[in-house]
Amino acid sequence: MPELPDVFRDDVAVCFESLLETCEAEQVERALVVSHGGVIGTILERFAEPGKHWYEYNIPCGGFAVLSIFKYSLYIAALKSALAGKEF
Repeated sequence: MPELPDVFRDDVAVCFESLLETCEAEQVERALVVSHGGVIGTILERFAEPGKHWYEYNIPCGGFAVLSIFKYSLYIAALKSALAGKEF
């Protein structure tokens, strides 16, 4: 399987960190990010605890992730397929 370019991964990480900093500065408790599965997988790979390889998350078409952030550690609350309505 081809790897995602490091530039893409780094860009996603910088943008996600900026989002976290903005949320903290403005005391935002909940935020919604609508994104492509590749971005979601990259965020999970880089920030989620425990970390996995991007392909292990296997975000399906129409899928989404519900994430919980505690002291800059990202935990996966749920990975779901919006089309099938089931957790995976």
